[in-house]
Amino acid sequence: MLLGFDLVNVMIAAYQESKTEHVLEALRDLTSPRALVIRDGAWNTSDADAAYRDAWTVHRRT
Repeated sequence: MLLGFDLVNVMIAAYQESKTEHVLEALRDLTSPRALVIRDGAWNTSDADAAYRDAWTVHRRT
């Protein structure tokens, strides 16, 4: 019976850890700086750290 409780605890911990990793990845995506650029006549969103030649950058406050 104790082995069953231990198995359930391990399964719950693994599930919660998996969920936590997904949430942390989503938070990293939200906090990474992004830039809205016009490149080759099309609007694109890219990393703000990346420098592109011949691209117009639109700076916005969010």
